[in-house]
Amino acid sequence: MDAWLAQTEGKRTTAQGLTGHDREKPGNYVDVIVFPSYEDAMRNNDLPETQALAEKMASLCDGQVTFYNLDVVREDIT
Repeated sequence: MDAWLAQTEGKRTTAQGLTGHDREKPGNYVDVIVFPSYEDAMRNNDLPETQALAEKMASLCDGQVTFYNLDVVREDIT
């Protein structure tokens, strides 16, 4: 991820990203990447660096990678 961040500086369209580790399922991780818009997400997905990272991450998984295409319906600030 650090290499991808460096390689895509000034090109990526992400607004925020986080990685979570499931406490009840050791070895299970979830990444949530937030984009300002669907169009920004698609532009980011088209970056060669993003494609390379996705392939590398998928090779580390022991199962099928699952992607969700979510729209924010509520955002709370605490």
